[in-house]
Amino acid sequence: MALKVIWEADARKLLMTRDRFTRQAIEEEFGSDPQREAIPLDPANGEFLTQVSNNRFSVIWCLDDLEQQAIVKAVVPLTNVEKTSVGLKEYVQRAVDAESKG
Repeated sequence: MALKVIWEADARKLLMTRDRFTRQAIEEEFGSDPQREAIPLDPANGEFLTQVSNNRFSVIWCLDDLEQQAIVKAVVPLTNVEKTSVGLKEYVQRAVDAESKG
């Protein structure tokens, strides 16, 4: 069963800073399979990162297993994220904070 994708307001705001074609590509690619090659950020809390758009952008999201939803928290231009990176969650949080401040 495919996950329903829910975009939080802050995530939608970050997405809207991209051009129309990039926004559409990100939404379509992530929406088709949010769990595709998802990188765990905080698996205990259901927090993941999925790279999209030829790995040019990273979608940060939480899994609501009960409701079968992927709740998008942010989308940022992070490339070449490695699954084994030490301090990955902190690195991603700094990137989200920087992108949110614009």
